[in-house]
Amino acid sequence: MPTLHIFNPSHDEALAFGRADYCPSRAARRLGDVLADLPRWWAAEDDEVLRLPEAMGLDAVTPPDWRRIDRIEPWGWDAHIVGMLQRLGTPERLLPDALRLAHLRSLSSRQSTTRFLHALNDEVLPAGVLKGNSWWCATFAEVKSALAHCSGEAMVKQPWSSSGRGVFPCNSDLPTPLLARIKKTIDRQGAVEVQPRYERLADGALEFQAQTDGRIVYLGPSLFATTAGGAYCGQRVAAPAALEHDFLTLWQRCCPHLIPTFDVAQRSFTALVALLEQQLSRLLQGRYEGPLGIDVLFTPAGLHPCIEINLRRTMGHVALAMAQRAAHLPALPTTFRIGEQGLVWGE
Repeated sequence: MPTLHIFNPSHDEALAFGRADYCPSRAARRLGDVLADLPRWWAAEDDEVLRLPEAMGLDAVTPPDWRRIDRIEPWGWDAHIVGMLQRLGTPERLLPDALRLAHLRSLSSRQSTTRFLHALNDEVLPAGVLKGNSWWCATFAEVKSALAHCSGEAMVKQPWSSSGRGVFPCNSDLPTPLLARIKKTIDRQGAVEVQPRYERLADGALEFQAQTDGRIVYLGPSLFATTAGGAYCGQRVAAPAALEHDFLTLWQRCCPHLIPTFDVAQRSFTALVALLEQQLSRLLQGRYEGPLGIDVLFTPAGLHPCIEINLRRTMGHVALAMAQRAAHLPALPTTFRIGEQGLVWGE
């Protein structure tokens, strides 16, 4: 039976709000409209795609024949998309219950990144992988303590955010506006994450799938571009083997004193993927099924193994799906970015 796919880019905003009555931002609604057919890249031939309206309200939305739908796969599950589907008459058998939604929201918090990094740092990391630090701060005193551990600038991150939003640099000399922003986030969302600010040479990710039995399966790497502030601005698309070669070459070029040869990069990469699969399985404990990605950072001091965990589909997954359907693409390798009217290729 078919799967119903939904591109709901407001997912991370909705997690921060935490309730079904959240109103997506205008930017999120616009993105959901222009990229509504994005799931066609990974959907099966007989699957269906539900287009979300740019305007508020569901009057213009035509629901599918629910008797034909076997499962629903949104970009990410949250209370808002569940509430919207309920208003469209979706059978409860297709929706996560309140307990599962609560687990997903909790696991999607940046607190998971902090826990994950602490667990990774207890392991022997492969050559060329640095130990990443992260502090979960529920009070301003804890923020000040974390900042004191960071030499130079740090990055303060809201619990639920993505694509560079809700992330801002700071140091121990906090100006009043930044101080107010941090306190406001703690009051509203309960805490912030603090990480050292690393020297960014390039951005990447490793994409996975969490199986129903709790196993984590590695799918492939991702290379993407960001602005100086960390906002996502474009994605590389290539055959999986070529993309992995590019990833390893970039890693070696960024820290040649740690990764002197391509063979060393290959061995470290294989060991890192196995370690991440193991630690993700321990973190999630079967409470999440579906796609997920770990953002990594190329630095002169090595590869940061986990800047953040995205417990949802990512543009890296999209790029991997596109590469499998290369007949519908410009010549590989290529790139895409998100324009005002949809995907823009090769710029």
